[in-house]
Amino acid sequence: MKKRDAWLLLLGVVLLGGCAGTTTDPHKGGLFSYDPDAYEKRLEERKKTLNTLEKENETQKQKSKELEKKLTEEERKQALLKTEMEKLENDLFELDKKIKNAKAKNSETKEKQKALESRLKSLRQRTWRIEHNIGVTDDEDKRKEYERLKKEKERLVKEAELLDLL
Repeated sequence: MKKRDAWLLLLGVVLLGGCAGTTTDPHKGGLFSYDPDAYEKRLEERKKTLNTLEKENETQKQKSKELEKKLTEEERKQALLKTEMEKLENDLFELDKKIKNAKAKNSETKEKQKALESRLKSLRQRTWRIEHNIGVTDDEDKRKEYERLKKEKERLVKEAELLDLL
């Protein structure tokens, strides 16, 4: 039986040696692969990774807050522009009504009145297009176009006053 015991002992040593593994990671190694230094090293690596991820998370949170702030400001600007555009549209509507209801004194004034009505119609169409995002979608471009339309409306009002239509 001694020979048999020797073979069993040899087999046991080989099997236990196979369980030892060559890695220091206990998740991948065998039964006897625990190494306290390697464990501490892995722990430090994990802490560094965690710190890096936490810093990234804070950076992303800060960016998110900045974007939310920008969005709120842009929404405020859009609401203001919309209100201004609605006021301009109402002003144009009232001006159109006054010009159409005005009594021209002579044929020259009638022709000028018709020309004002045509320009006013064009101005109202351009205003409607901007309000409904047709042709101009950038907010800065909308603001510039609004300013141009407003100046054009003021010119029309002055012309109508000069013709004694208002």
